[in-house]
Amino acid sequence: MILEKDLEDMIYCANPEDLRKAGLPMWKNLVQQVRLGNYGIADLINFEIIDVLKDKIIVKPTIIELKQGKVGEEAFFQALRYSKGIEELYCRKISKEKKVIFRDFEIVLIGNRVDTRSNLIYISDICRNISFYSTQITLNGIEFKNEFGYKLTDQGEISEDSLSYLQEEWEMMVDSFNFEAFENDKKLLKEHLGK
Repeated sequence: MILEKDLEDMIYCANPEDLRKAGLPMWKNLVQQVRLGNYGIADLINFEIIDVLKDKIIVKPTIIELKQGKVGEEAFFQALRYSKGIEELYCRKISKEKKVIFRDFEIVLIGNRVDTRSNLIYISDICRNISFYSTQITLNGIEFKNEFGYKLTDQGEISEDSLSYLQEEWEMMVDSFNFEAFENDKKLLKEHLGK
């Protein structure tokens, strides 16, 4: 088993292309051991410029939390706390001084395995900005596997009454949808956001 600090150092020092080959995203702007006041110290954070809006730069922070053992709820809530720390301590100060907007926070949890007994294993299929990776040591070094797609082995069945009810509600919603109003709302929102 690889030590958490060693794994952190390896990811931080790695070439982005080597990260991709090992199974991780190509993080290009990593910072290590980021002190976030009383929110704690984040292992790694990547800052990626994703857009420019008038005179502001849009940046996506990715909080990367590493665990030597399994990753689960504790690691997730720790990373969530770091996200809030970035928002509270950095976003407001940097946004004012440097005209930066932090948006689309992402959380990546890495450990030697995922806690499959936790209900958290379903979150990455619903919330696309949360990812789990397990590590595996091979002859070529460390490889990372994106963990997703978990489901109950016995999912049960939906009752005919429930299915019928949902179908009726769905049809009513689709039938009452107003495309013109939707397009108008979308246009007003774009104008409001300055896009």
